[in-house]
Amino acid sequence: MNRYSIRAAALAAMCASAPSLAFAGDAPQGGSVGFLVSSALGVTSATQLDGAVVCVVFDSLAEILVTQYFEARGMMFEPALFETERASLDGYEQAVCDVFASDTTTVQEAQRAAAVPSEHIVLPETLPETQQQAAPSK
Repeated sequence: MNRYSIRAAALAAMCASAPSLAFAGDAPQGGSVGFLVSSALGVTSATQLDGAVVCVVFDSLAEILVTQYFEARGMMFEPALFETERASLDGYEQAVCDVFASDTTTVQEAQRAAAVPSEHIVLPETLPETQQQAAPSK
């Protein structure tokens, strides 16, 4: 485990032991987390994001779920952490990262609001907030 995964694991454990505890960061509003990528990236699934830079809100449930998703699949990623959803989306729009991860509603709205919506793809995978990521079957 690296420093980032240890921190995310600690946050996940804290949430599991104190479910009524409020997060300091933004929590997903749509009930699950989704991924938005540029069509130029050439991917059609989150399983193809190994090594990607992911824009996500710091200390949010989205950050934890994204970390769990990548770790459960043995994939690497680099988080680009932001204080707010707007800042995270701005980072994606300015090509600071390859992926924008947020609640599914925000991801879909970001695609529709893009200057050229067809240049962005909402990937089919969603990460339910209650899901504990399990390693995929081999």
